[in-house]
Amino acid sequence: METRTESPEREELFSKEMEILEKAKSSLKAAEQASQESLSDFGTVIRQYEKLLKQATKLTRLGDGYQRKMLLAYEEIERQKLVLQENERQLEIRNRFIRETFGRYLSDDVVTGLLEAPEGLALGGEKRTVTIMMTDLRGFSALADGLDPAEVVTLLNGYLEVMTGIIQKWAGTIDEFIGDAILGLFGAPLLRPDDHVRAAACALEMQLAIPGVNAMNKEKGLPAIEMGIGLHTGEVVVGNIGSKLRAKYGVVGRAVNFASRVESYTVGGQVLISRELREALGPLAIIGSEMQVHPKGMQPVTIYDLVGLSGDNGIRLEQKNVSREKMKTELPATFIVVEGKDARGDEHHATFVAVSEELLEAEVNSDIPLKPLSNLRFRLQAAPSTDVYAKVLAGEAGHGTFIIRFTSLPETAKNIIAAAR
Repeated sequence: METRTESPEREELFSKEMEILEKAKSSLKAAEQASQESLSDFGTVIRQYEKLLKQATKLTRLGDGYQRKMLLAYEEIERQKLVLQENERQLEIRNRFIRETFGRYLSDDVVTGLLEAPEGLALGGEKRTVTIMMTDLRGFSALADGLDPAEVVTLLNGYLEVMTGIIQKWAGTIDEFIGDAILGLFGAPLLRPDDHVRAAACALEMQLAIPGVNAMNKEKGLPAIEMGIGLHTGEVVVGNIGSKLRAKYGVVGRAVNFASRVESYTVGGQVLISRELREALGPLAIIGSEMQVHPKGMQPVTIYDLVGLSGDNGIRLEQKNVSREKMKTELPATFIVVEGKDARGDEHHATFVAVSEELLEAEVNSDIPLKPLSNLRFRLQAAPSTDVYAKVLAGEAGHGTFIIRFTSLPETAKNIIAAAR
């Protein structure tokens, strides 16, 4: 049988076709990584190939080997195109999930980082060290009782709008709004080496923003608010938690509970941090004081009053010197020590003898000693049905006299105390 020699023109065309095929296959392989650049490159190559294939069909007879090679190669490309289309569909599902899950709680930069770096998101659950932020408005429940529902929502939304903007500025994640409380994360879903520093800077800036929030509240005829913030760095489990019907990205673990305990010791305007975070911050942390506390069910621990940060993220809280003046008329009252949410302890007698100008603090005489940071519920003799809540300030407590910081002072009690100054 005579071997037929192809013309130089057809040999050259076949070489071009195979070169284009190899480029198409390379582009397909890269495109499977879901790169938009590769997708664009793949489309261009395929169009070039299809144009040459039409030319080859006209020049090549059905019986020679060129046509068969071209058709087999084309079938392979069609198969890989289907794979690529499925990858695109899965990528779109993933991206839509990330934006819907995190879009309202993360900055655009962080969401973009998640989209570009799939390894930064582990939805199946994993252990990692994060810095947890827990915030709470002091005395909000009692404050809300004196407002109508629309005013409560307006006050909360205004406050949360400002706080959300600051958390996103520092690339934090809002895991949850719990009434007037915020649970924030630094280190999930994206883990960064400076998570602990950004968390501390964010908390300080949030406290500095409260006067602005109160100025807005005043314009709307709403009361002023105070916020306490607790921070802790520890290991948690992060992931997509829930059921098939409802799930959310969140965290669980003892570190979350401990962050909440740290926050419970704060007074308005304060940022308290754990020993673990204090050590992580090192010389960057500016500490006002430290205190020993004994959370229920835990061993005694030391927590720290963070008043500022040095370094590139330098920021510092404004320190106010609160002076208390003797009252013209002392006010008798009764009080109980509140344990957790339980306000049913033994009742004791007390007398308000001095108060600060802005009604933030008071000096109280009593017949029993109290531990620093104890939570108290007072009832003034002049207003026995009005509950006043306060915390014993660390380092100020002693037998016979102690200093309190009001955490909830209803208008009725505030007017009585102001009139007795």
